Amino acid sequence: MRQAAEVEAARPRASLALHWHNGQIFHLVNEGTAPADNLQLLTVSDDASPLDPLTRLGAGEVAEFLIMTSMASGAPTVLEFTWDGQDEPVRLRVPRPS
Repeated sequence: MRQAAEVEAARPRASLALHWHNGQIFHLVNEGTAPADNLQLLTVSDDASPLDPLTRLGAGEVAEFLIMTSMASGAPTVLEFTWDGQDEPVRLRVPRPS
């Protein structure tokens, strides 16, 4: 049992983070050790989208992400993602621009 838990803990995993870059551009970063394949943004919003079609984010890779804001709606506060092996949505807080 303990060995199985150690193997599972050591298994490579994707780990996403969202960082503000400049203006309305953010960086979606895979800080993990495995790729996020079939990456999907679940948050339904016309305000947030990758600048390029994004279905895979390799370990250590960065993708630019555009989050539009408006006076009426403002920016989303959280974005949710799933990918292969991560069926439960991962919620990433949208950082406020400095």
